[in-house]
Amino acid sequence: MPGSSRLMPLTANNLRDDCGLETIWGRGMVTALYKVLAEAPARVREPVVSQWLEDTGRGEKRSARGQAREERAVRELVRNLDWKGQGLEPGLLLVALHTYYAIIVKLLAAPLLGFPYPAEAGREDLRDWVRELEGHPLFALAGGKGDGIFSWYLKVW
Repeated sequence: MPGSSRLMPLTANNLRDDCGLETIWGRGMVTALYKVLAEAPARVREPVVSQWLEDTGRGEKRSARGQAREERAVRELVRNLDWKGQGLEPGLLLVALHTYYAIIVKLLAAPLLGFPYPAEAGREDLRDWVRELEGHPLFALAGGKGDGIFSWYLKVW
């Protein structure tokens, strides 16, 4: 029908098929976020990882069973990403994965919050749009401590 929108329904299967780690886009984004975080200056990386460890309880001593379960999950994630895993920092990988999913959620929420997707945008226009979106109070999820921890990528964009 001319003029009608042909958007796909927002379902778990469509999200998995479009954004899951089995997709080239999902693997590429998590890989890129991991590399950027690993190479980020310590002043950017350290607070993000520390806050993430605190928020997820990973800073506390875990049972051997819990640690083994997490190590298996990281190995499976590395396998899904088709990485060789040399020099891999599991904590950074999990932060990158959580950041990826946070970005997906924010992009899905954008139109509901009054942020229409830019029709065409250059790199700087896109960065400005994302900064504005990330600045929405809904996304300051770090317990009122300023930016949400999953907006760290803006500091190294």
